Amino acid sequence: MAFAAASNSHGQTAVALNVGINFLKATQAGDRLIAEALEQTAFGPIALYDITVMDARTGELVAKSQDLVYRKKEWFVPDTGRSSG
Repeated sequence: MAFAAASNSHGQTAVALNVGINFLKATQAGDRLIAEALEQTAFGPIALYDITVMDARTGELVAKSQDLVYRKKEWFVPDTGRSSG
């Protein structure tokens, strides 16, 4: 969910090219997890994201992911004066 929200946050449709996740610690049903997605770099229509998933109670790292997206030319939000490019 964090990856989808971050990669589509520019208003441009983004599709995953590659998703790699490492599960570092088991969790249980009902555990509260916090995910943070950071755009590391964007070059043309390609962008790289790092996602960190933490246990909200203990602060322990439970998963890390590095994901690559392709941003399509289509926008799913109205044009509000953005520059073309």
